[in-house]
Amino acid sequence: MRACAAAQLHLANTEPRPLNGHMHVESQMHRRIFWCAYHLDRLVSAAFDLPVSIPDTAIDAKIYANVDDKDLVQVAFATPPGTKLKGSSRFTEVSPALHIIQIRRIQSEILNYTLNCGFAAQFAAQSDWRNWILSELKAWKSQVHHYTEPGSKGYTSSRWFAIIYHCALLMLYRPTKDNVLGPAGDWSVQASTQACLAFRKSQMDRQVALPWLALLFQFQSGITLLYCFWATPENYRTPNFESSDIWDALRACSNTFAIMADHWPMAECLRDVFELLARDIPLVGRLNRDTPRISPQAVIQIQSSMPSVRSIVINRSVLRMIEEMITEDFPGADNEPPQVVLAEQSQVQYTNGSAINEISHPSSAPLPSEMPFFSDNWQNLYDGGVNLQEFGNETPLFPGLFDI
Repeated sequence: MRACAAAQLHLANTEPRPLNGHMHVESQMHRRIFWCAYHLDRLVSAAFDLPVSIPDTAIDAKIYANVDDKDLVQVAFATPPGTKLKGSSRFTEVSPALHIIQIRRIQSEILNYTLNCGFAAQFAAQSDWRNWILSELKAWKSQVHHYTEPGSKGYTSSRWFAIIYHCALLMLYRPTKDNVLGPAGDWSVQASTQACLAFRKSQMDRQVALPWLALLFQFQSGITLLYCFWATPENYRTPNFESSDIWDALRACSNTFAIMADHWPMAECLRDVFELLARDIPLVGRLNRDTPRISPQAVIQIQSSMPSVRSIVINRSVLRMIEEMITEDFPGADNEPPQVVLAEQSQVQYTNGSAINEISHPSSAPLPSEMPFFSDNWQNLYDGGVNLQEFGNETPLFPGLFDI
């Protein structure tokens, strides 16, 4: 990403003027190089919860056209000099990548808040900015079926896009003891469950490789799911905590870590920590437990693995959740939940019919800095190609994959 910045690929005014076909090809290649680097940069930042290399406020490069690689030269030379190269309105081999770049932009917005130095004081307790970004995620989700490859079970499938979507939700609603009794807990239970199930299904179909970053996202999902049960007394749990999918998700996570550990010995510590926590954190029946926290034996074993886990995971939110679970008592049923959290809850429906919290689209959201992607321009995803607004607001939600 730094090399792209040094070459000024992040700036629109450094592109060659479209005087002929050669210039069109060069311009499109500049864009493809930059946005591929952007995608990888935001992916790594999301996995490790680290700042991005180049802030979005410094980027005004245009997105590349929705044109197949094999057709790019032909389209470029067929474009009149001085005019913009227009992408196709049909599905192409780059359509999935273009839609994934859009959610990387949204994830970048999330990091812009959560990694802000003033996050705890200015944004942690506010719902407006989360509601705003959630509306962007829902808009992205509603268009997924247009940009995935029919019949695919791999990286261009709707299932893989569902994994990315749920991981973005976990970034947006990272649970803490202060917010887990509100929307953060409900969203996190649902998102982590579906992320674990979808990834395991892709793994079973042998359609995805064994990417290290995917393992880290699965670890985040599994730990988040366990943390929500650890931090939420039974009398405060919503119907989402009772889904039968949760048991399947924990088994899926366990199987995923076992398989990954067979390939990568470095992943053994992640497998061991997850198994120990899953064994000691009750999904039901906490009120009948004699001990107020997880067993001392489990704590000793987890603490012995933590140096390796810290060096691999890095993500501070995930490490915090583990530390709380092994050093603190289960939050009691008599604990008084923060009033600001309870005030945020109201009834609406998940795609599977269970209760969640109502989303209100704010007229404006408080921004830590001016974000160029908050304008309507973000919906014009394809340069001269498909405009997401063409599909209107009546397109169906992501079919099936969000309530596996």
